Amino acid sequence: MERDIRHRAGVLAAHGWRQAIAGIGKIRWAGPDAILFSTQTHPDLAVGDQGLVLVPHTGTAGQWMCEAPPRFALVYPARGALEQLHVAEEGVARLIGRGRARILAALADPATPSQLAVLLGLSLGTVSGHLATLRDAGAVVGRRSGRAVYYERTPLGDVLAGHGRDG
Repeated sequence: MERDIRHRAGVLAAHGWRQAIAGIGKIRWAGPDAILFSTQTHPDLAVGDQGLVLVPHTGTAGQWMCEAPPRFALVYPARGALEQLHVAEEGVARLIGRGRARILAALADPATPSQLAVLLGLSLGTVSGHLATLRDAGAVVGRRSGRAVYYERTPLGDVLAGHGRDG
């Protein structure tokens, strides 16, 4: 959920609300202050000065509104929650090891070692060891945010994970 919050906050800051809610179920932007939550043609909710609180949950489906006017909260599945992780192609997995390939695949969004350990079902020591090796090889980089260090793929890590940045 924390990864989803960080992702959406970044998208909101860079591109605004329309992009921040893109990809959440059937939700669509309907105008300067209206959001469609269904297929009807008129807005379901007018977002007032109190705004809309986004609340990710760990399920894989379903979204609902929590209302306590004048505030509203949208509860939705967190990005990537419980999804099947993409494992790098067999050749890359053989080259760098299946564990490191899984970590690179999981770093589609920045994550802490603790988050990766839970997501992949590995010990924190195992994840930290793989991250150190990947960092030393230039495939990942760590960036401090408060008291946490978030790891993300470098361009080399993207290529190894099969997600080159050039398309």
